[in-house]
Amino acid sequence: MSYSAMERVPVEIWHAILQEACAPLTQDLVERSVWEGVQTLESMRTHEYKPLRDDRRTKCSVILTCRAWAAISIPFLYDLIIVSARSRAELLSELISILPRRIPFKPHSPSGDNRSTYGHLVKAVVADTFYGIIETDQMLQLMNFCPNIRWIRSLRLYQRDDPKWSSLQSAFSGQHHLQALQLYWEAEPQPALEPLFGASIPPAHLPSLKLLRTNLGSTVERAEMLSTWELPSLRHLAFIATHLMPRVNAEMLSTFLVRHGLNLESLSIACIPIYSDVLSISALCPHLTQLAVPGPWVLSALVSGDPHLLLPYHPTLRSLAFTEYRLWCLGTWREEAERGKPALEAIRRTNFPRLQNVYAESFTVYKKEDGAQEKKPRLPRWWKNILEVWKEEDIRFLMLGDQSQVTLDMVSKICVWVDG
Repeated sequence: MSYSAMERVPVEIWHAILQEACAPLTQDLVERSVWEGVQTLESMRTHEYKPLRDDRRTKCSVILTCRAWAAISIPFLYDLIIVSARSRAELLSELISILPRRIPFKPHSPSGDNRSTYGHLVKAVVADTFYGIIETDQMLQLMNFCPNIRWIRSLRLYQRDDPKWSSLQSAFSGQHHLQALQLYWEAEPQPALEPLFGASIPPAHLPSLKLLRTNLGSTVERAEMLSTWELPSLRHLAFIATHLMPRVNAEMLSTFLVRHGLNLESLSIACIPIYSDVLSISALCPHLTQLAVPGPWVLSALVSGDPHLLLPYHPTLRSLAFTEYRLWCLGTWREEAERGKPALEAIRRTNFPRLQNVYAESFTVYKKEDGAQEKKPRLPRWWKNILEVWKEEDIRFLMLGDQSQVTLDMVSKICVWVDG
C-alpha cells in the first residue's frame, strides 16, 4: 500500500482499524483478568493461549504489509509478551535483548506518546501458570526495560529467589502503571531466609494496582511483608491458599486485609475452611460487593468443634459465587453439604440486604450418551427450603458459565427431595 493511499484516510482511523485487527490487546485482557479474578478461581489453561499465539501471527502479517502500517502496528506487536510451555529460555532471552534497542522509526500513537525503545511498548508479561516459567532475573530485566507494564501474569518465586526480594520490590515500585499482578511463592521459605523480609526493605509502591492474585507468600511473615505495600488503588484481591493449615491461611489473609481490606470491592478465596475467630470478612472488608469461594463449606468454619460462620452478614454484598459448587455435591458429598448448610441458611435479606445473585459452577443433570437421563439426584429437603427463601426474597440463583437462572421449579423436576 502506497503512502498516497494511506494519506487519503486520517491516520487515526487507520489506527482504530488496525488496533481492532490486532485485538485483544493488554487493556482488554486486564479488564477480563479483573473480572475473572472475582468470578472464578481457575486460572487460564494452556489451550486458552492459542488465540493469543495466533493473534501474534496476525500482528506480524499486518506489520509486513507496508511501512505505513508497520509504524502504526509495531506497538501492538510488543504490547504483550507471552511465555508458554513452548517458549524456550533462549527465545525469551533474545527478546529481552531487543527491548532496550531504539525503534528505527517512530511508531504512531494517537496520544502522541511516541517511545524510543521497544521496551516502552510492552504493556503485559503473561506466563502460563502451569508450564510457562519466567526466571526472576529475567523478570527483573523485563521490569527494568519496560516501565509501562499494566499486567504481570504470573510471577512464580522459589526459595532461591528470596535473596533477590529487595531488588524485586524496588523493580515493582518503578511500575507506576501496573494494574494487575499475579504473584506466587512455590514453596515455604527456610527459616534462615525470613529476616530478608524485615523492615529494612522499603515497601513497594504501586499506585495503579487494581487486582492482586497471590498466595500471600504461603507464610504469615511474607503476608506481613506484602501487607506493607502501598496499594491505594487496590480493589480486587484473589487469595489462593497454599498452606496446609487452615489457621495459617486465615492469619495470612487477616494480616493483609487489616491493611487493605477497607477499599476492596471484590474478594475471592480458594482454600479449605478457615477459622472465623481470626478472620472477619464483614469487619475487614465493609465495602465488599462481590465474594467468590469454592463452596459454602468454606464459609462454615469449625472452631473447637462448633460451627461458626465466616460471613454471617454483610451490608453491601451484591454477588456471592460458589465456584466449585455443583448439583452432585449435595447428593454425593453429604458431609461437605451438611457443613455448608449453616452458611446457605444465612443467605437471606436480613443478613445480606443488598444481595442480588448467588452463583454455582453448575446445577444441571447431564444425560448419558445414549440419550437416557441419569438417575434423579436425591437432594436434602433443607436445600429446597433455602431455594424457597431465595425465591420469596428475590435472590437469583445463577450458573457461572452461561449466567442462566436455576429456579426452585427446575430443581424440583430433576431431583428427588429427601429428609436428612
